[in-house]
Amino acid sequence: MDQEIESTSTNSPPEGRWTDPRENPAPGGSEGRPVAATQDDLKPLLDLCRAGRLYSVEDWIRSGKPVQSRPGPGGRSRRTALQVTINARFHDLALLLLCNGYQLRLEAQNPLDQALELRAWELVELLLRWGADPQTVTPSTVLETYQSELMQRFWELGVDYAKDHALAECLASNTRKRPAYGWARRHRDDPRIARELAVALGDAVMEVRIPDRSEQLFREDLNTDSGGI
Repeated sequence: MDQEIESTSTNSPPEGRWTDPRENPAPGGSEGRPVAATQDDLKPLLDLCRAGRLYSVEDWIRSGKPVQSRPGPGGRSRRTALQVTINARFHDLALLLLCNGYQLRLEAQNPLDQALELRAWELVELLLRWGADPQTVTPSTVLETYQSELMQRFWELGVDYAKDHALAECLASNTRKRPAYGWARRHRDDPRIARELAVALGDAVMEVRIPDRSEQLFREDLNTDSGGI
């Protein structure tokens, strides 16, 4: 792990070097920045991010200070500048970090999952544009957005909703999750999705998650086009 992380002695940008996000920087053009020796070194930065102080964070970056620390032992999660920024939905601040060498691969928690859970769509777009790996997303996180277009997009990007029966569990938990039903119905020719539909029906009936006439209602949902999905 240590050999993969940019440190202050290798591949670090010179002190004072920074990228102005107002100049519409292209993803992939920034180098990794120095990594802080301890998490305590980043506490002032996290406070600035939490308060949304964009220009103060800009000054921090201009001075050549690190914006990340090394992951904890065993990949243990630590609060990061990007997590704080996403939680506050500060799009411009997230862009400032990303275009100045913030390394998404050093995040112990998936920032895409975080943005999806918050339904912060602009941040989802930003993270994808700056290299976040869509295949690392938790499938159920996408399904729980109830956005059929988003489901389709992540499916095309390689997210497997059949993994750990994420789709089946989503469908069986509530018969009125029409976006997921509609998406599954349109893809039922795929053997993986057909199996998820079958598993969902079996779970719903056996665990009595659906009231009387459960099987009939379930089949009606699958066979009815739901407009606007």
